[in-house]
Amino acid sequence: MKELLTAVDTVKRSDRVVQMGTQVRATPQAMAARKFVSEGGLGPVFKVEQSRNAYKPYWHRYGERSLAESDTDWRAFVMHRKARPFDADQHTAWYGYRDFSRGPHANLMVHFIDLVHHITGAEVPSRVVTLGGTYRWKDARTAPDSVETILEYQKESMLVRYSSAFGTSSGNYMHLYGTKGMLNATQWGRPWPISGAGSQEPDRIAEGATLPEVESKPLMLDWLECLRTRRTPIAPIDAGYSHSVAVIMSDEALIRGKRMVYDATRRAIREG
Repeated sequence: MKELLTAVDTVKRSDRVVQMGTQVRATPQAMAARKFVSEGGLGPVFKVEQSRNAYKPYWHRYGERSLAESDTDWRAFVMHRKARPFDADQHTAWYGYRDFSRGPHANLMVHFIDLVHHITGAEVPSRVVTLGGTYRWKDARTAPDSVETILEYQKESMLVRYSSAFGTSSGNYMHLYGTKGMLNATQWGRPWPISGAGSQEPDRIAEGATLPEVESKPLMLDWLECLRTRRTPIAPIDAGYSHSVAVIMSDEALIRGKRMVYDATRRAIREG
């Protein structure tokens, strides 16, 4: 949290235009979902789930590349972490080492939880619990290959679940559940279906309904325009703070084996 607060406060004290790299929120589908949900089309959203699986961890393909010490600045790569001899695998497959990347909950989940915040208007989770470990790919890499995180948003009366299992490519989905039905956000590159499935409310989503078309622009274009106009980008530093707190709470819950609680007044997390 200390590094995060330093980064956020530095940006806010400056006149720099900073855009987060969570590009999925800028897609036409995400912008349409945000408008639809904000206007009550899904009703109050009480549950969001994503299961993001793959047969192999994503860091395996990076580790297949060859790298000599002369190809890189190893000391600069390690930065403030404990000094160590050159290790080509730690460099190329760095996503698989907790010294450099904590695991899928601190990488893939960033894009998921940012979408949750963007679409629903939620900001920071109230409480988080996490379980995970290495169950399938038992090698020298230290990041977990399976993780299950549950995040509670008390203000919004919403429960969010993120799951990754590396060992199977089946079971991938992202669903938002509201009182009027569900929104299927599984295919980020395709239109997102909506339906009244699962709801018995009289105002549930009508059969054949689709998300409204809304104006959108690519994240990079938005950032370049913001440099010229000085307006706030679509993925501002506050969005970065929110998704960062969520993943930090998730990782701390995994490490400590405790439920983590967010203290908004102190901008801190604790066991509770």
